[in-house]
Parts: sequence; C-alpha cells; structure tokens
Amino acid sequence: MPLLFLGDRSGSSSGPSETNDANYVASELDRIESQKHERKALLRGSDNHILTGDNDREEVIAQALEPQLQQILRTTRRIMRQIRSLIIRLLIFFIPSFLQDRFTGRHGSSSSSHVNSTNNNLGPTAYLDGIRGVAALFVFFCHLLYTCFEIAPGYGTSGDHYNPLLLPFVRLWFSGPPMVCVFFVVSGYALSLRPLKLLRSKRWGEFAGTMASLAFRRFFRLFLPTAISTLSVVFLVRIGAYEWTRDFAYDEFIMRNVQEIHYDRRPTTREQLVEWAWAMFNFIHIWDWDAFGGSTKIDVHLWTIPVEFRASMMLFMTIIATSRLRTGARFAVVGAIMLFAYRASRWEMMLFYVGMLLAELDLIRGIHDPAPAPAPAPTSLLSSSISLAPTPYPTPNISRAHSPLSFTLKPASSSSVLCLPALKQEEPEHQLKEAEEAKPQPSSPPRRRNPNPYTSFPQSLIWPSISILALYLMSQPDIGSDETPGYETLVHLLIPCWWGIDVSDPDRSDEALHGNCREAARNHYRYLQSLGAALFVAAAARCAWWQRNVFESPVAQYLGRISYAVYLCHGPVMHTLGYAVERWVWRLTGTQTTGRYVGGFVVACGIVVPLVLWVSDVFWRVVDVQCVKFAKWLEGKCTIDEGKK
Repeated sequence: MPLLFLGDRSGSSSGPSETNDANYVASELDRIESQKHERKALLRGSDNHILTGDNDREEVIAQALEPQLQQILRTTRRIMRQIRSLIIRLLIFFIPSFLQDRFTGRHGSSSSSHVNSTNNNLGPTAYLDGIRGVAALFVFFCHLLYTCFEIAPGYGTSGDHYNPLLLPFVRLWFSGPPMVCVFFVVSGYALSLRPLKLLRSKRWGEFAGTMASLAFRRFFRLFLPTAISTLSVVFLVRIGAYEWTRDFAYDEFIMRNVQEIHYDRRPTTREQLVEWAWAMFNFIHIWDWDAFGGSTKIDVHLWTIPVEFRASMMLFMTIIATSRLRTGARFAVVGAIMLFAYRASRWEMMLFYVGMLLAELDLIRGIHDPAPAPAPAPTSLLSSSISLAPTPYPTPNISRAHSPLSFTLKPASSSSVLCLPALKQEEPEHQLKEAEEAKPQPSSPPRRRNPNPYTSFPQSLIWPSISILALYLMSQPDIGSDETPGYETLVHLLIPCWWGIDVSDPDRSDEALHGNCREAARNHYRYLQSLGAALFVAAAARCAWWQRNVFESPVAQYLGRISYAVYLCHGPVMHTLGYAVERWVWRLTGTQTTGRYVGGFVVACGIVVPLVLWVSDVFWRVVDVQCVKFAKWLEGKCTIDEGKK
C-alpha cells in the first residue's frame, strides 16, 4: 500500500527531490509504526473492556437471581423446620401417652387425661376397665413365665412343687386362665349394661338401634385390630426378626418348660401373605364351639378372640329375646339358659350370662343413676315460700307414691307470704314424661360414690370376705388341683364328674361313661376359676375399697385403656425383642446354676415388660383407637337415616 501511494504521488506534477523523498518515506514509516502501537493499545483496551463487561454481566445476573435465591433459601429453611418439627413430633408420639403432657405442655389431653384424672371424675363402671387392665397384664406375665418355669401345678401337688410362688393368692399375678374368666364376665357386663338400661326404661327405639350398633361393630372391634397385629407378625417374619431368635425359641436348655410356636418363614412373600389370609379366614370361627377353634399359629395367644365373638353374638340374641319380659321372667329365662350351658360345660357362656345378670342387678340397685344435686338451703324462714302450684316434673329421687305433698321452694319476693302445702295434683303420665325429657340435664352428671349399700359393720365385711374367697377359688391350679392341698376336697365336693367333657368327642364320651371322668375332662380346672371370677366381679362392684384403691387407680386405669393392645402385642414383642433381650442377659449372667438362671430372667423382665407396655401404648393409639373410629364411621355411612324415606 505505501508503494502504491508513493507511485501515485510520483505521478503528480513536478516530483520532489531525493532528500524530500527520503524524509517523506521516513515520516510515513513512523506514522505506520505509531498506528501499529495505537492498534495494539486499542486491542489491549478492548480486552480490558470485554473483561469489565463480563463482571458487569455477572453483577446483573446476580442481582436478577437474588430474589429467587432468597426464596430458595427461605423454602429450604421452612422445609428444614418442618422436618425438624416432624422428627420432634414423632419422638413425642413414641413417648408413652401418660408422659406426653410433660413434653407438650398440654394438660388433660385425650391421650393421657385418663391417667391424671382423679377417682371423682370416673364413671360408675371405671373399675371394670381397671379389672380388665390388671387381668391383661397378668396374662402377659403368664406367657412370659411359663416358657421358663413350671407354673401350672399347685403348691405341694403330688408331694412336689414347693415353690412359694405357687401358693394361693400369690400365684394369681402370673395365672392366665382365671384372668380369661374375668375377661368374659367383664365383657358380658359391659355389653349388656346399656341395652338393659334402655329396655328397663322402655325406650324401645333406642334399644333397637343400640343392639344393631353393637352387633354390627362387634366384628370390627375384635377382628380388625387382630388382623393388623398378625399382619405385623408377617412383616417381622419377612424382615428376619423371627429368624434372629428362632434357635433361641426352641432351645430346650433355655426354654425349660414350654416352647411356643415360633411362626415359620415361607419361601416367598406371596406365600406368606396367602397363608396369613387363610389364617384370618379360619380365625373367624363361628361354626362350632371348640375352645380353640380358629386358633392361629401366627400368634397362639389369640384363641380367646373367636370365643369372645361367638359368646357376644349369643348374648345379644338372648338380650333381644328377653327384652319384652318382666324383670323376674327375664332372670328366670337367663337362669335356665345358664343351667343348660352349665350342663354342657360351656363355661364361657356362663360367664357372659353372669356379667349380664350382674349388670341388671346394678341397674336395679341404682349405682348408675346420677347423684341428686343438692338443693339450695333457704337463708331464713321468711326468705322462701312454699308454692301451691304443682311441680312441672316429678322431683328426682322422691317417690310420688310415698309423697302425697308437693313442695317447691322459690326465692321470696317483696310480697311473698308463707303458704301452707297443698295436696299434690296428679298429672297425666304423658305430660310427666314430656316434662322429664324437657328438664335440662347436666353435661356430666356426678357419679354416685357409694357403691356399697351395706353400712353396718357386720354387713360391710360381707363383700370383702366374698372377694377374698373368690381370689382363693381363682387360684385353683391348672394341673393337679385334685391332688393339691387346700383344693383336693373342694374339687371332689364341688366339681361334677362330667364337668369339662367334650360330649362331641366320642372317645372322651366313652371314657366318661366308663368312669374315667377326670381323664376325659379338658377344662376341669375352669370350674373353680369361673366361679371365683364371677364372685370377684360381683364383690368388686359392691366393695368401695377395691374400686378406689386398686381398680380406679391411675395405673389400673391406664392398663385398662391399653388392655386389648397388651393382649395383641405381647406375643410378637416377646418372640422378637423379648427373646433377644433374654439371650443377651443370659450370656452375661450365665445359666449354669438356678440362681444365675433366675437372676438373668428377672433382669430381662425388667427390660421386656416396659418394652411390651410401650409397644402396646403405641399400638393402642395407632391401631386400636382408629379401628373403633373406623367402625363408627362405617356404621354411620351404612346406617339408614330415619328422616329419609
């Protein structure tokens, strides 16, 4: 390009001299060199400008993304707080219900108010819940002990078994069979109380609805929690929890008395679930009266549930059949049915009917009636007047047949005068009934706190003495009672030869016909235990000491709430965590001597018992209570609305 420029320039008019040309060339070269430096400087400046632009772009991007980043941070913090709150709630949820108030700061919550409540706030049948709770705990103790120790024989049976724990009264805290008898009496009482109260007051519409509700929900109440508990056993088997303790469960050196069935693991999960489904199908055993009909090897302790269901249905049918009878006729019919059940050795039905009769006797003596509210006392004779007007409704707890005069105290006014009482005006029965129904009722009527009608000193000893006798009868040994000192005479005098014989079994019937009644009887030990259970529940209903000091105590009431959960959960917990704890403790203490063996067992019980109660508490809240709510919800959805046609 410089050559062309120079050429063009030389082609002009008079050309310059050589000196001028040399100077010109030098100046052009300098100019070109300076342009190169400027171009380089410009390039360096452009690079710096590009870098500065990138920084500005990052700042712009950062400013644009800052709200989004803050939102993400806020969302992350909120999620972390929710996760932390969920973890805390789960930890609190797994705390036993009677301790939750200390962590939540709430008092009187539904989950734990029953533990903190006082005796004065309890209902008239609260002691039955306490009896059921204590009985469930003793059944658990029975299954915990009988795997390792021989607890069925009586003290001194056949000149042996001189363990002091086998003595009468002492043995009750680990005796399962008499506690089952108590269960059945309490169930008969609880299921009969409200229907009997309604039919005695001739409220037939409510009676029909109550019976329909009881019959409908009874299935779900008994079998739905059982299905969930056995399904949890299947889950534990599949994850290997049962395999972890299988060798220990069948170790005869450790399990020295009874080796319970340890549920087997199937090759596939599908086979395990199919087996569980068929077990639940057979568990609903209503087709015969075999004592262990429907019993499942998934949990062998649950054999009483089908018995409870069958007896409940029979009880409902009996209540309906006798609902229109007079009280005396109903007692006579139920007594005849009890005699029939007695001759057939159906001890479970006898106990349910005993509970029904005890419930009606308590209704007759009025322990379920609300206590009368105290009338305000007048301040002076002139500050009140006696009205001549008839009362709008019958005064509670005052018999009209024995009280011909009607007294109504009213506050005095300035013109009030003292009027003489007038003869009571008889009112039509339907008006009395309407007025009684219109009378405002208290939201929570106070409980009558005097269950014992016997006030004199000799009479006040009757029912406590009967309760002691009942406990002695309940202490009848399960094995060898006819050879046990203190029971041998009672067994031969009171128990018939035919008691406990299954007449549907031809072999046993033939043995009985040939005089081998004792060998033919299966439930020979149930006789005195059933009699003792019936007498004890009757005595506890009439003995204030048993109620206030034992069965209405916070511990007994808590056990009553979780009683069904304890019954369902103690088996799976024993076969998994329980056996694992026992194996670990015995490895520390050894089993070479009796002292080491017993000492290790006692230490293990100190861990296993709280574990069972804790799992039962959680199961009660998660499963048992929810099953009750589900049954009520389902009934409400399926029930016909009487207001709609």
